[in-house]
Amino acid sequence: MLRRLLILVITANTALLAHAQTIPQASPLASVMQRIGITDVYIEYSRPSVKGRKVWGGLVPYGYGSFSVNGKAPWRGGANKMTHLDFPHDITVGGTQVKAGKYGVSFAIFEDGKVDLLLLNTPDYWGTFYFKEETDVVYKISTRMEEAPVFHEMLTFHFEEVTTEAATLYLSWEKKRIPISIAVNTNEITFQALQAEQLTATAVTNFPAWHIAASTYLLMSETHPEQGEQWMNQVINPQMGNYRIFQTLTTLANFQLLQGKQEEALKNIAEAYEISPPSAGILNFYGGQMLGLGEGYPEIAIQAYQELLDKHQGNEFPAYQGLAKAHSMKGDLVKAREMLETAKGFLPEGQDSGALNEMIQKLKAGKTIH
Repeated sequence: MLRRLLILVITANTALLAHAQTIPQASPLASVMQRIGITDVYIEYSRPSVKGRKVWGGLVPYGYGSFSVNGKAPWRGGANKMTHLDFPHDITVGGTQVKAGKYGVSFAIFEDGKVDLLLLNTPDYWGTFYFKEETDVVYKISTRMEEAPVFHEMLTFHFEEVTTEAATLYLSWEKKRIPISIAVNTNEITFQALQAEQLTATAVTNFPAWHIAASTYLLMSETHPEQGEQWMNQVINPQMGNYRIFQTLTTLANFQLLQGKQEEALKNIAEAYEISPPSAGILNFYGGQMLGLGEGYPEIAIQAYQELLDKHQGNEFPAYQGLAKAHSMKGDLVKAREMLETAKGFLPEGQDSGALNEMIQKLKAGKTIH
């Protein structure tokens, strides 16, 4: 009993001193931030070193074997003050939906490799000294420890496999690492940000550039076409700017296509060709866009590639190749093969025909190429 009381007193005093004094720490403070889409995920922690000691099952007790005034606790995921994770938007961690906020981070690590990642409502505690599961744990998430590709003398948190919608946060120490998958609904978060920004001075004073850029993002992500249509209608409105060119009219039409408004879309496409004849590059891009938009619009793509073929000499190769993909999407594999055979006659000098021949063989075998 006396020994336990002494440990409590020493540990408590150590925690108080660390809070009260600014002195160099053996496990220095560190932080890392990773932007995922437009969401900044921060983690702050202290970095203990191996120093020849046994880490897993040693410095880091298995299970809930760390010391707590309440009898048991998970490992703090570092040293000194509790490791904490901070993010401004709702995210998904290891398949669990997690509300935006600042959380303490701790781990219960088991001998079979299973890991409980605990997100706590006590991010500013001194480690897990006062841990109490029934009141502190907000989220409990399962993951597994794995072999690390390199040895880490100092405990390190780092982000890998980063995309605009996801990343993996690793805790790496000694010869092991713990992966923490993070996913972000970037399209929806960005839409909400654009909604908030649309009436600000930035959007108003940068008309129509802001509206075009915002609409382009929605079109690329194929989300909220009704809002994209509204913004593009503002851009082409004669009373607001009258920016009626091929790109703006076809972008408006694309949002209408995504909503099933085909008659309105075709009317705007027809006007686009009439009012502002597009360049070869724009036509080639637009044709490819119509093959990739939604489930694809091969008839509109054929119109673009035929226009490219008829009015822009020297672009036969991309035109015929695009026509082949459009006919493939329509299900006319014979016509698609015919277009590819014709494209071979316009193959740019020095370019290998291997890719074309491969596509032709796929068509012969009854497979599509779009």
